[in-house]
Amino acid sequence: MPKAKIVHIHSDIKFVDGTRGFDDKLFENQIVIIGRKGQYTGFFMDVALYYENSRSGLQSIIKFCETADIVVVYDLNFPKSYIVNRLPRSTIVIWRFFGLELYERMSNFVYSELTKRARGVFANNATYHKFKRFGKALLYLIRFQTTPEKEFFVSAFKRVDYFLGLSEKEFHFLRGIWPKLPPFLQIGFDRYDVINKEITHKTNLILLGNNRSAYNNHLDLIEGLEFLKISNEYQFLVLFNYANCKVYSDVVKERSSKIKEIVLLEDFVPLEKFKQLYSDASALVINGYRQMGMGNVFEALRKNTKIYLSEKNVMLDWLIEEGFKVFTINDFFKDVEAGSVTMTVEEAIFNQKQFSNFCKKYSRERFNEAIIEIIDRAR
Repeated sequence: MPKAKIVHIHSDIKFVDGTRGFDDKLFENQIVIIGRKGQYTGFFMDVALYYENSRSGLQSIIKFCETADIVVVYDLNFPKSYIVNRLPRSTIVIWRFFGLELYERMSNFVYSELTKRARGVFANNATYHKFKRFGKALLYLIRFQTTPEKEFFVSAFKRVDYFLGLSEKEFHFLRGIWPKLPPFLQIGFDRYDVINKEITHKTNLILLGNNRSAYNNHLDLIEGLEFLKISNEYQFLVLFNYANCKVYSDVVKERSSKIKEIVLLEDFVPLEKFKQLYSDASALVINGYRQMGMGNVFEALRKNTKIYLSEKNVMLDWLIEEGFKVFTINDFFKDVEAGSVTMTVEEAIFNQKQFSNFCKKYSRERFNEAIIEIIDRAR
């Protein structure tokens, strides 16, 4: 079998290294980044190709992709939707689902009542925001002769061939809302063979959320901690160092400032410091109602950090079904009050073994075999 040419298209440099999931001797992987050269310094720095987010730049990417067997787009924002909709029908398109593409269109579902009220200032100026959206759509019409919404709905529900996601359970949940989603393709995971039994180094640190976006529903956690009248037995670190949502984040800052045990981490965290946070932290608490921060969750599993997720989050049910010991937000408040946030040794060892089994079940090898089968069928 000749090598399959796979083009990977990114616009967020945080996720470029995820391309390594397609590492196989039968694949010729080529990296395309929409953005300025020099921002990305990761594994593919010397081989990545850069294009401007302009009509001519996107047309150049389309031409580059014409000889590809597969094009993988990492999230389905406007430039990638535009590219996907203009590729030859013979080109297989895989959409690496990040979450925002669909969940941002489900605002009634993803936000708690406290979050909705914090964001309510937008509703108070509906005319302005309606005009702003119209202006943005007009700008796209001038630059690209199309609009983001039109391109997304065509690419997501008509042109994309496969939906590459973390969880088939989440996929079926989303397909109940968006029935025209393309077939599901399971992401592969690296092997995990070393069982980490260490929990004695855990500190009183508890991590809250994964970024500053309103999807975290931070205010519910803050209000719950206010109600408990916590002492300084625990230190709460809110991961608040990326995502744009100024009005909401200002409210979170103001509310969190009233609890001396809460600190906001607003600076960029290098990878090694990110990993060290999970080595030190007793718990990770994410109150999102949607799939989010799963990289944080998997790091917490590796480091025996106790995980608390919302009962409204389908990923909590998925992790439980996969055999992990993970807990709810209600459990979190009870454990804080009881001073029992750290995992027991037995729970830690159990999760470690389950994570090893999980990575075998959804291995990179099985994923690559699935890709090869897709290419064989197309040829």
